[in-house]
Amino acid sequence: MVAQGHAVEQDDIEVLTEMLETERKHHRWKRTLCVLLFGFWLALLVAALGVVGWLAFGGEGERLGNFSVLQWVTALAVAVMSTFSMICAAQYCIHSIERTLFAARAGRPKLFETCLNQVQCASKEKRRLWLEVVKDFIS
Repeated sequence: MVAQGHAVEQDDIEVLTEMLETERKHHRWKRTLCVLLFGFWLALLVAALGVVGWLAFGGEGERLGNFSVLQWVTALAVAVMSTFSMICAAQYCIHSIERTLFAARAGRPKLFETCLNQVQCASKEKRRLWLEVVKDFIS
């Protein structure tokens, strides 16, 4: 933590930039994992829908009376939608980090502070510490 009234040097902004780079790499890895899970769940959902179609139109529709088949399809659909929303959240996080990094590299501390405040994927404590450093730099 930085003491009040302490002038923050450009090196501190560079350290924050490196921390944000690490966060970005972590969220890129998370996004990749979510894309793989999304593909897996989507493939299972398509296969399950194929089985349901085969049972329904193949003359074995009485097996569909057993709701467990439809419950599996529903669970797979929920998994597909959940992983898709996780992909979107990770991508939003990556974009907000990239905007913040751009402001830091452009040498715009006030814009950097604004963008840093909008990074929603960082914990509140981590974001608070980052903002203290930037506020000391600006003032």
